[in-house]
Amino acid sequence: MEFREEKSRLRRACLEKLKDISQDGRREISRRICERLFSSPEYLRAGGIFCFVGCGAEIDTRPFLRRAAADGKKVYVPRCRSAGEMDAVQIRGEEDLVPGKYGIPEPPPDFPAADRDEIGLAVVPCLAADADAWRLGRGGGYYDRFLEGFCGDTLLVCPEALVLPRVPREKWDRKCGRLITEDRG
Repeated sequence: MEFREEKSRLRRACLEKLKDISQDGRREISRRICERLFSSPEYLRAGGIFCFVGCGAEIDTRPFLRRAAADGKKVYVPRCRSAGEMDAVQIRGEEDLVPGKYGIPEPPPDFPAADRDEIGLAVVPCLAADADAWRLGRGGGYYDRFLEGFCGDTLLVCPEALVLPRVPREKWDRKCGRLITEDRG
């Protein structure tokens, strides 16, 4: 099977598996992942946190973003630019978010992009992952491009049900520092 076809097949299978997780199940998974993030040494030492704004079937990161701000961390979220590229933009809170590309909540265009050197920790989403913190994303390459040259810590968040024995990799795929699920990390 061709490599890209294998990734596409895996993405479809993971999206189907996500549908099997109830709304209550997703809330509990998100809560437990956020608790693991809060107690991680990477979170505790970081002054600036970059994290996606979970929507749909993704991990709900809003409680994480709120607590990071309450803990005095600088909070940065993604804003899509051109195809496959995104910026980290500092926000004060959820009130700074508007529907962006693909309907994903993001800062408005007039908020300045941040210098990635200000960010000590990036919390990275995925469709699936393996135990070595390789990720299967949605196929746009946004996070692989963002993480290229990123010097901070990276934590990959994924429901345990979507941890695979091995995620297929291409030369541009970026490995994260560590995997966090509701049961590990």
